[in-house]
Amino acid sequence: MKTLIPVVLLFLLASCAGSRPQERDASYYYLLSEMEGRRSSPAKAIEYLDRALAQDPAQSRLWYKRSFFYAASGNLKKGEEDIGRALDLSPDDEDALVLQGKILQGLDKKKEAIASYRKAIRLKPSLEEANILLIEATVGEKDYRAALQAVAAWEKNDPDNVTPIFYEAWIDQNFFGNIPRAIAACERILNLEPENMKAMQTLVEIYVGQKDNGRVLEIFRRMESAQPDDVALKLKMALIYYEQKRYEEAIGKFEELLETHPEDDRIIYYLGVIDENLKRDSRAEGQFIKIKAGSNFFKDARLHMAYLKVRAGKDEEAIKILEDSIKLKPGVGALYEYLAEIYRDHGDLAVAAEVLKTGIRRGQDKELLYYALGLIYDRAGQFENSMRAMRQILKLNPKNASAMNYIGYSYADRGINLDEALDLLQKAMALKPDDGYITDSLGWVYFRRGDIDQASTYAQKAYVLTRGEATITEHLGDIWFKKNDKAKALKFFREAVSLLEKRKGRKNGNGQLTKDLERLKKKIDEVES
Repeated sequence: MKTLIPVVLLFLLASCAGSRPQERDASYYYLLSEMEGRRSSPAKAIEYLDRALAQDPAQSRLWYKRSFFYAASGNLKKGEEDIGRALDLSPDDEDALVLQGKILQGLDKKKEAIASYRKAIRLKPSLEEANILLIEATVGEKDYRAALQAVAAWEKNDPDNVTPIFYEAWIDQNFFGNIPRAIAACERILNLEPENMKAMQTLVEIYVGQKDNGRVLEIFRRMESAQPDDVALKLKMALIYYEQKRYEEAIGKFEELLETHPEDDRIIYYLGVIDENLKRDSRAEGQFIKIKAGSNFFKDARLHMAYLKVRAGKDEEAIKILEDSIKLKPGVGALYEYLAEIYRDHGDLAVAAEVLKTGIRRGQDKELLYYALGLIYDRAGQFENSMRAMRQILKLNPKNASAMNYIGYSYADRGINLDEALDLLQKAMALKPDDGYITDSLGWVYFRRGDIDQASTYAQKAYVLTRGEATITEHLGDIWFKKNDKAKALKFFREAVSLLEKRKGRKNGNGQLTKDLERLKKKIDEVES
């Protein structure tokens, strides 16, 4: 397309503008509109183009530019009219066809937009913008085969361009679910451009989705060869080694990073976590203690330090670590929660409750702390206080499904307030439809209401969603016993006993565990007799 105004004319206009205003023609106003466009003033640009068009309405470029500025200012209808006039004057202007397509898409005239893009591509098959817009528009219409056909035509007409191959991989991966073809497309790109980071990142995304960490690491190694100084990439590699429990390789990669970034607390934190997993407690503590109060990793580092002391049977030292951390960070709810947990495990329920109340008064993480407080009250046999704490959560956040579940299940387990329990648990299910615990609670409400069929439906779903949970398994036994199927009742009761037996010997909760086992064995005796 030819430029409307020769560059030299700009200087002529500038030198003559003051002495000969009668010569301010369409070209002059066009230049002024361009200047206003650069200043992000589409309304002023349109004013100048009105004057230009008044003098020279046969210039298609003037209609094109006014259409552009109308569209930029949100007036798509006027933009559509002007781009139509531009194309009447220059029907083979591919830029105008692309702009027309964009405007038509904005007006929800998607099929007409696609036709405009196709015409532009017929005029210039390798026009990248038109090809991209056509592919994305056909995908938007869910015509994925047409999108792939557009990609194939673009590849044929522009064989050295890797962009259409990216679109091929994107469509195959996301809309056809053809992962092997998407991978093959990315490998074709890498054959053309061996260090193409986008292709490698796409492969990483695919392999992460497949949970194929081996392949992810393989691609990361290729990326590392291409960009050896990429810190974020090395960190990702180290984390994958860590997730795979390949701790020595993870340590190697973290220590490599630490040489160039000795103050990076992410690296220090993860080295501490790995040492903790390897039971190298003193080394782990040495890493965690380096992380200062201003770090985003401070809270987790201090929680790990306290855990190390608890694991070593040094609860008093754990308490000191948490109390000192609270002085530095008084608003971090998780510190109060763990401190209260340690007191709870020592049977100091009143102290645990006071710790949580202090955390609540300090104003942060209140939902977390009220929930922990509710559990403490429940452990102390203070049912009403427990329910009040959970209701405080719902005042703060009416969509807290965990609090709804706790209240609903507590009522169901006691056989009280069953209508409210049902309402709360149905709301919780709507928020978290695949939560096995909420599903079980809903089944238990139906059981208490005498609707055994509904109870069975939800209990069986909960059993599938949350394998290995003794309470859910016991509920299924209760339901089958109620249905007079003693064989199935026995099967689930015995499975629940087996699950509880596996928890014996753990540090906490053995008193309740003994009670649960006694209750289940009585049920088994009842069924067998």
